[in-house]
Amino acid sequence: MSQPSPAFQLLHHVGRRLLLARAARALHVCSLVAMTLAAVAVLVVRLAGLLPPEQQSGWWLLAIPAAAALGAGLFFRRLDRTAAARAVDQFARTDDLFLTLVTLHSSAGQYQPLVEQSAVGVAPRIVPRQVVPFRAKRPLGIQAVAVSLLALLLVLVPTLDPFGRVEAATKVQQQKKQVEQLLKSVRTRDDQVSREVKAAEERQQKIDAQTKELMAALRKMKPAEKQPNSQVLDSQRQNLNQLWKQASSEQVREMLSQNSESMTGSQRGQKMNDWLKELQDGRTDSLQKELQNAQETLKSMLNADSAEERKKLASELKKQLQDLK
Repeated sequence: MSQPSPAFQLLHHVGRRLLLARAARALHVCSLVAMTLAAVAVLVVRLAGLLPPEQQSGWWLLAIPAAAALGAGLFFRRLDRTAAARAVDQFARTDDLFLTLVTLHSSAGQYQPLVEQSAVGVAPRIVPRQVVPFRAKRPLGIQAVAVSLLALLLVLVPTLDPFGRVEAATKVQQQKKQVEQLLKSVRTRDDQVSREVKAAEERQQKIDAQTKELMAALRKMKPAEKQPNSQVLDSQRQNLNQLWKQASSEQVREMLSQNSESMTGSQRGQKMNDWLKELQDGRTDSLQKELQNAQETLKSMLNADSAEERKKLASELKKQLQDLK
């Protein structure tokens, strides 16, 4: 494959530099237009109070270079070889020699070899970067000034509220935050109630198991064996009291301490003596009834709907448990 002549190589390099220069110029102009539109948008939004400060995010500034690149791509037009030829002829003052070369290159003629020979003789003296120099200092300075002005607008222009839109949006944001806090507190309370219900169910299961064990022990008592019966009763009573101490939460204990009326030691001792006397006679009806009443009271307290009812049942339950101590 034959190498192109120096004249056409010159036109190729000049055309490429022209293409880059035109693309840079289009990007420069579109950037200025985009920043101008952005500045106008900032003034309108801030002075008219279209958005509250909380919603004025800075991410939209990234759209400026994207819009500039898109605009440059839409309005950019590629160059043909005749534009490079005109630029070379204008710079070298060759009286349209290269333009004639490009025109005659696509058609046969007797003057084509002569024109090409003349262009080849002139081409080595022409430097492409002198034909199309890249002057970036002035456009970059203009871009820096435009960016600085836009930044000053963003910092210095306040957000006014002539139509009350900012105040309304601010109230909506505050209400939204309050609703979020309320939902968070509701979820926290729901988790706490779930844990309390689970703990109450576990306590109820332990109390039911202990009560069944006590009932079974009472059924096995023999009237003639007084001392073993007393030992079994004391053991089961201690187990039930220990279970109550472990199962009672701080809230229940507080309600019991605030609402219960203390019983005297003589009253509790009288009941205990009555139960021991019944055990000696081989009967456990009163003790079983007392345990069943305490169990039912505890169930009612755990399932109570109101705080007043729970306090009342807690007071009654403590009285019943104090009788068993």
